[in-house]
This record gives sequence, C-alpha cells and structure tokens, in this order.
Amino acid sequence: MALSNNGRIRVNVTGARGALGIDLQGTPAAGQYLVKGAGGGRSFVAITPATSIANAVPLTGLAANNGTNLVGYGGQSLTQRLQVQNFVTDTRFAGGAKGDGVYTASSDTVSGTDDTAAIQAALNAGGRVVFPGPNRIYRVTNRLLVTVPGTWVELEAGVQIIGMPWRKPAGQDPFGSLLLITADNCTVTGASEHSSGFRVLSPSEANGVTFLHCGGVTARNFFVKYKAGAGAPISDDTFQTGLHVLNATGGNANGTLSNALIENVVSEGFVQYGFQFYGDLSGGIMRGCTGTLAGILSNPSSRGSGIAITRGVRNLLVADNNFSNNKEYAVLLSSAGLDSYNITFSENRIADNGRGGISGTEEANLASVAGQGMSRIKVKDNRFIGNGKNSSFTSGRAAIRFGTFDNVGYIKGYECTNNYFEDNVDYNEIYQSNASNGVFDGGKSFGNVSDINANTQYAFAIGSGVKNFLHSNFYNGNQSKKITDAQYYWTEFDLTAGWSLALGEPFKKSGYMIEPDGHVALRLNTQNGSNGEVAYTMPEGYRPSTTVVFSDGANRFYIRPDGALIFSIGSGPILTTVRYLPYA
Repeated sequence: MALSNNGRIRVNVTGARGALGIDLQGTPAAGQYLVKGAGGGRSFVAITPATSIANAVPLTGLAANNGTNLVGYGGQSLTQRLQVQNFVTDTRFAGGAKGDGVYTASSDTVSGTDDTAAIQAALNAGGRVVFPGPNRIYRVTNRLLVTVPGTWVELEAGVQIIGMPWRKPAGQDPFGSLLLITADNCTVTGASEHSSGFRVLSPSEANGVTFLHCGGVTARNFFVKYKAGAGAPISDDTFQTGLHVLNATGGNANGTLSNALIENVVSEGFVQYGFQFYGDLSGGIMRGCTGTLAGILSNPSSRGSGIAITRGVRNLLVADNNFSNNKEYAVLLSSAGLDSYNITFSENRIADNGRGGISGTEEANLASVAGQGMSRIKVKDNRFIGNGKNSSFTSGRAAIRFGTFDNVGYIKGYECTNNYFEDNVDYNEIYQSNASNGVFDGGKSFGNVSDINANTQYAFAIGSGVKNFLHSNFYNGNQSKKITDAQYYWTEFDLTAGWSLALGEPFKKSGYMIEPDGHVALRLNTQNGSNGEVAYTMPEGYRPSTTVVFSDGANRFYIRPDGALIFSIGSGPILTTVRYLPYA
C-alpha cells in the first residue's frame, strides 16, 4: 500500500485469481481495508483519519459474528461495502459536489452551489454513489438520471437533495423526475426516512423518485417531499407523485419485472399521489411506508391519494404502511383498462383521509374498459379510522368502496377479512355496480369489526347490481345501521303445467337465490296452473333435505328432496317469497 501526495491510496490485493488494485480517492475514511501483508499473507489494515497505518487484524477475524463491524461497516453486507464507492464530493466528478445548500421553508427555495453536473457525473460512473453527510443539502437545477445497471445511490445521515426538475410539456419522454432510474437492479437508500431524502420545489410538475420500465427495484429509508398545497395539477396524473414505479409491457423492452421492494419511505405533500404503481410489470412489496398530505383540496384535478395502483398492476403486497390525511383516498385502485390481480392490503393504518380509505373502482373516468378488470383483491387486518370527514365531498365517502360503473370493468374474487372500523363517515364498507357490462360477481366480507357512530349511514352496504357476495361480520352500536343488502342475483325461471306470470313489469319473474346466511330464497310470481303436476325442478344445491310445504291460506305448494316444485291447492295469483335451508 502506498500513500501519494494527493491523498490517493493504492491498495494491491493479490489472491488466487490475480492482483486487484483499488484506488481510494481523497482523504481516506477511517476503517479497515484488506491488503497484502509483508509475508505474502493477507490481513486487515486500519486507516485512521490522519491516513496512518495501524492495527493489522488477521483475516480469521471475519469468521466472527462481528465480521462486518470489524471492517468498519456494520449494518451493511461485506459485499456492499467492498464495492468501490464514488463520493459525489470527489473532484473527479465535475469538480465535486459541495453540498452547501440552504433551504428556506417559507419561500420553498434553496440557495448554494449548483451540484447538478458533479452529481450527474458520479451517477454516470455507476457503482456505489454516496452523498456524504451529515446534514448537507445538495442543490440541483435539473433532473438526475441513472442509466447504469446495478447503481446504488446512498444518502448519508441528514442529507437532502433539493431541486426543481423540469417536465417536458409535450409528453413523457424524457420523463420528469428529480431522480429518474431507467436501469435494472438499482437501489436508492438513505440513513433514515426521517433525516435524509429528496425535496421537489414548487411549482415543479415532476415526480420525486421514479423507477421507469426497469426491474429489480429497491428503495428504502428516505423521504421525498413537496410543499403541501403548493403547485397546480396537470391532466397527466403519472406526474406529481412522490415515488413512482412505472413498468409496463411495451415500455420495457426486456420485460423484466420490477419485483419492487419499497421499504420505510415517507412521501409527503405531492399534488397527485404519495406513491404510484403503474403497469403490468410493476408489482412487488411495499411496507413500513407513509403516504400523507397528498392533494390540493380546492382543485378537482388533484386526486390526492396516498397511493395509486393502476393500469394492470399484478402481484403486489401493501403491508404495514400508514396512509393518513390525504385529500381524497388513502388508496386509489383500478385496472385502468388492463387486467389487475393478486393485490393484497394487510395490516395498514388508514386514517383521517378526506373522502375515504380504499377506493377500488372500475369507471370511465379511470380509463377502465369493458372486459378488463380486477380479481383476487384482498383487504385484511387493516385499521380504518376517521375517514370521510371532509364535508366538501358529498358522495363516495367510505372506509372501503368497491364498484363497477359506466358499463366497464369487472371485480371478481374479492375478499375483506378481519379489519377494524371506527369513526368513519357514511359507510365502513360499500359495494356497488350500476353497469350491465361492468360485473361485480363474487366476494366475501367476514370477521370484520365495525364500531357504528353517529356519522354512519350503514356499516355495511351492498347495491342491487352486485352478485354472489357473502358477509358475516361484527357490529357494535346502533344495530339498525349495521346492514343494508340490496344485492340482486336472482336466477329467474319459467314454470310449466300452465303456470303463467301473474304480474308483469316492474314486478320480477319467479326466481331463486342463495342468501348470505346460506338459506335458499324462492320467489314466486305465478297463477292459473294445474295442481298436482311438477311445475319446476330446483337444481342441485337448491333442494331441501326433506319435503318442505308452504301456504298463504288460499294456495299451497311444496318442494321435494328431488327438487320438484308442485302446487297442490289454489290457482293464485301467488306472490310470495319463501326461505328454506338446502340439502348440505
């Protein structure tokens, strides 16, 4: 090892596969480095801040549990820290970034050296790009771009990157973000989501951090902020978001899945969304994050949700996050014209959002189309508290709202289990469908606990267009407000043996259904047939275990275990609905 006059250390490591030279630029940091020893063996040599050499440590020390601490980089893997680090302050990179910025919150401005060129030069080199701290602000005046696969961007304690990136007005190419990553297997990490991160200055229309059409996404331990209530929304809501994972077939030539890990990230104050997953390749895991203060209340073009999940997102787990105090919803979910499935929301805290908690809808306003929709959506073990209290919203206020509208989309295989609801306005759960082609078919809600308060219309509500939705939950408080179930999923049929329709529209034909509690409901609208003959045969699954007999006084009929429906007394009209348990 040699120390040159300019502070560069050359470390030559000789191993079985030949010699490796490592340049340590600038004043060497305190720590220990693996070098070739005097006798040809290998050892660890400590470098003090004064660049002296001391305290050689045998290589066998790596076998101990404190191996990474031994080399001075506890908390990160040895592989990560043996990677050559490019400090943005190194003079090789356009003279080196200064990190001398000063942020003024009242005016939302930053002063100091423009570090854009130096930072971009370091990012162009790839590898491990480190922003030294502590408590330094790096001012940038343009977008920062990562194009080298495997780049690791690291913000040390107290570091902020602040700037006003542009957005190309005519379209999305190049995409506007403070930090834009377009290469696979890149990581953005900070020391803590409370102390280090990114700030986009208003009135920029750009995103904070965007992973665009790339795989192997990792983001953890930093914040991304915009001055709450500032700026103005634009029509394209794929901008103005804190952290965005956009990855779609057609845009990603390699078809690599995001497999995103978004962990311990705080997004605050953005005009559209705190977070966004967009595209059929953009799934992954999001956990331990916070999305808050999104949206501008006075502007209807600002959606203002903690997270948006749109345009065919698949295989996504959203768990143990906090979505609170957003303009509209904590979560905005829609297929937006491309099948979405396998999305789970688990153990999140969803509180004090202006319009509601989770909104999962298929509608023209969200670019949904007929034949494409959502399936296998699970909402479990979450807490919904105090949502829907913004009085400027007069409809759609609910802790959970799912529906199909405008003759587009579908929802199938939905599950809502073991959630807790308290102090939400209008509805805790509401499920709707008003579209003949927009199908909401099949769902269940079990084991949820609702505390019903004065603001609640119904703790649980199902509209008439929803089919085959089963529910069994727990309700505390005013029991008259606990359930309204108008779901309409009757199977209608025509009778034989001369039995005809007694009343036409708006009355419904004879039909049957399975009710949420498991009973068969049989609705009859008929008259003037022959007694003693089989008028209809109930299908399997709708037949009683023994003969059941019903009478309205003037008319009598029965159903046998083989499903035969037979009228024995009277000729109608028979207008009634009867219930019985089917054969198990």
